Amino acid sequence: MGLGLVFTICACFVWGAIFVVPEYLIDFSGVEVVLGRYLIYGIISCALFFRKGFKKARQIPKRAWVMALVFALFSNILYYLGIIGGIRFASAPLVVLVIGMAPIFIALYGNWHVREISYKSMVFPSAWIVFGLIMINVAEIDWTFTTNSLQQYLLGMFGVLVALIAWSWYAVHNARFLKRHPHIPSTDWSTLIGICTLFWAIGMGVLYGFILKKDLDFTKFTSWSNETARFLVGVILLGVICSWLGCYLWNRASIYLPSSLMGPFLIFESLFGLLFVYTFESRFPSVIEVIGVVSMLGGVLLSIRVFRKQQRRAL
Repeated sequence: MGLGLVFTICACFVWGAIFVVPEYLIDFSGVEVVLGRYLIYGIISCALFFRKGFKKARQIPKRAWVMALVFALFSNILYYLGIIGGIRFASAPLVVLVIGMAPIFIALYGNWHVREISYKSMVFPSAWIVFGLIMINVAEIDWTFTTNSLQQYLLGMFGVLVALIAWSWYAVHNARFLKRHPHIPSTDWSTLIGICTLFWAIGMGVLYGFILKKDLDFTKFTSWSNETARFLVGVILLGVICSWLGCYLWNRASIYLPSSLMGPFLIFESLFGLLFVYTFESRFPSVIEVIGVVSMLGGVLLSIRVFRKQQRRAL
């Protein structure tokens, strides 16, 4: 179990950069950033997978390719579109607050599929995590609806709920798939998902660039400039480190840990994200934010304690 915890925390650490890289690429639209990220992720994945020809591709079962295509859709495209909708029609703090519930959803949904601990024992740790998320984010949400109307907030809420459900579904079923197919290495699986993500990214590029004709300006990339170089550095970080490496680490963790325990540990993504944000903004967290962080950490520690108790009782 210890090795699984290490892989989970490492995955959350590299995913934490996702919270600050968009600020580094503030001059580019969300669609441009995500397409750049997924194109890099897909290109790197293709280069790694096909570096010795197409023999390996023929060795992968068709079912694995289909599942990789579905997982890429849920974990990247649907998740991202939901996040964009939440930020655009509601607010970024609301998105962080709702997506921060993913550890709870994953733990509950995973436990529903494979009963590993009692739901009653999960209530207290989950409540601590939720309380911490509220303390960190609730002060930033515009409850007066002066920026966006109530209808827009509801639409944004729907988008972020789609993102939450899509990611939770992916996390549980991806872990189950890897445990049932131990012959597929974690490196190959993260690479397969990257190749399938490239397929969806190209489709999104065509949709936004040529059909909808918005949020995607190709003229920015027709000549080399400092902005182009900055964009390239940012999307390489997102595509290689946050996407490929993060996916690989998460897949490794999925082999060793049950979903009911992986879920609470996903909160470290938010915690590392906050750490990066505070560093980027050169500030210390407020007292309320510190209380929120301590509460979330307490929820994670309680989850570990509950899981170990259940294991001892099972023995």
